[in-house]
Amino acid sequence: EDFEAPSGEEPPSDVWGVGTGTPGYWKNHPEAWPAAGVTVGGILYKGPTITNAIKLMGKVGGDKTVSMFAALISAKLNTTLANNTACILQTIEKADLWMTAHPVGSGVKASSPSWAEADAWHTLLDDYNNGKLCAPHRS
Repeated sequence: EDFEAPSGEEPPSDVWGVGTGTPGYWKNHPEAWPAAGVTVGGILYKGPTITNAIKLMGKVGGDKTVSMFAALISAKLNTTLANNTACILQTIEKADLWMTAHPVGSGVKASSPSWAEADAWHTLLDDYNNGKLCAPHRS
């Protein structure tokens, strides 16, 4: 049966929250990181180690683990805010397992079978961080 909103009310939107930030936002706002820290690939980034995470987020190059790290840690940070996560939680879980198997800096090439498996997750994480999925972008 179809969902009908009570008279005079709009049905709830699937896109809600305070807004997501891209890796660029999180790199430039370390004060916005949660005190409890964020774990990526089994490594906790908290307190002074946030600086290490921020340095990794700024690197560009042929190592796709760095690309995945930046997108994944940003998505995880975005989930600590009051954002809708229904569209991205499974992708975060898969990407996090991938990061455990392929630690940041381990040299995964774009042409590798490992990246072929993870590329679609990276795209979804990027879309989420840019406000294109179930949470809006920060304004």
